[in-house]
Amino acid sequence: MPLKYAKGYGNVLHGSIVPSEDLQFPPGANFTAVELLTFFPLSLKSHNVVYRFATNGCSRNILWTVIDHSRSFERPWHINSCGEMIYQAMRGSGYDKWTFKSHETWHNGEVAKAWNGDLITVPDIKVPSAHRKKEESATPIQFRALANGVKAPPQGSDALDLTRMVHYALEHPNERWLYPDQYAELLQRIGGPQEVVLDNTDKYVFERWAEKLKKEATCAAPKIATLPLKQVPFTANISEPNDKHSVPCIPQAQGRKGRGRPPKSAMPGGVSGRCKVPNSKSMSQGFVSPFLELDADVTLAEAGNISTATKQERRRPDTILRLETKLSDQSFLELYRAYHTELYGGLPEAGETFFDADDADTPFESAATLLGGEGWWMEDTELPNFPIITGK
Repeated sequence: MPLKYAKGYGNVLHGSIVPSEDLQFPPGANFTAVELLTFFPLSLKSHNVVYRFATNGCSRNILWTVIDHSRSFERPWHINSCGEMIYQAMRGSGYDKWTFKSHETWHNGEVAKAWNGDLITVPDIKVPSAHRKKEESATPIQFRALANGVKAPPQGSDALDLTRMVHYALEHPNERWLYPDQYAELLQRIGGPQEVVLDNTDKYVFERWAEKLKKEATCAAPKIATLPLKQVPFTANISEPNDKHSVPCIPQAQGRKGRGRPPKSAMPGGVSGRCKVPNSKSMSQGFVSPFLELDADVTLAEAGNISTATKQERRRPDTILRLETKLSDQSFLELYRAYHTELYGGLPEAGETFFDADDADTPFESAATLLGGEGWWMEDTELPNFPIITGK
């Protein structure tokens, strides 16, 4: 039975075969966060899933990393695409201007008191079609089809019943098991549900992945390879301990089209405003930046010399005019270009998001704040086509 392709959101999961976001979840099922992200990456279109993850301590960087590590793509998947899908899911469901940082604005009071972070059940998740005037359920699919596009299945405490069931379906290709309709039957066939322990819960899953990201952020960044679309053999070893489940380095993309982004912890000197913009010496496999020795402290000092008239211009209400004014400052321009080149793999392009949550608490934000005032940027502001910025 054919699977649906991911739709919309630009290059999100482009070319990867994934189950529909409107495929219902089975009653009584427990899915770990990694199982949801690996087998159902489009579950991030459901605000219930995002709310659960945000409440239990996840970040966009972790969500993107798990999917990027677990699935094959025709071309690299950018973290901004992941963020766009997440933000649209939440804001489209009434969480106006929602971000991970502002999540507690909604998760407080009696809701927070009643929250049980140890629950990983999925039946209460509302798929996107539930919010449409005409609710449409996706056609059931074969269990073994859930393995399509999966290159690194969940292992250790990241794996529970669903991983076991997909593994069984692949080992018994002559048996036809449909998801979600025959979930309970197949679960009984493999011996019943596995007991959920603390290590399976979101909090501990996210803590493990966050720690792995910190440990492996210092490794050499390899070039990104374009992955062909194909069925990847599913070879899960569900009994493998967690310490053998290794997350690969965050790749450093080459060129402007597909950019992989290292976490902020990879920046030399941490994330304070008093450090040099990362250079190719700190990323041994990276490209050569034209601004290797650009010092954030020097740039901040130079930024303080801008004229009063220019500062007043920066208070224009129109976002694009403010961007034009700000990007005309050579000191700010060089800082931005160096920052973008080192962390994204190339100069920026028109239409890209100028600033997002992962840029916070970096030298770039410090300079931007000094130049334009606290919070002058807009989270979804797109860059206009400035030749001086894009090089075109």
